[in-house]
Amino acid sequence: MPSPTPDREMPWADVVAEYVKVLRDLGDIASGYRIKLSFEFLGFGWCSVRTPRAAFEIVQKVDRDNVA
Repeated sequence: MPSPTPDREMPWADVVAEYVKVLRDLGDIASGYRIKLSFEFLGFGWCSVRTPRAAFEIVQKVDRDNVA
């Protein structure tokens, strides 16, 4: 689940890069236990990932079979 936006001026590319890095790391850990992860957006204005399209963009870039 995405966190609140730490800085409303943070560029979207930086938000994406941070989540991709974290989800890849978590996906690698989870795969050793045969666990799948799901990344969910939150539609509140204070969240860093607020739309399905934004969440999907991040998950595509993660490129792990166990992260959806």
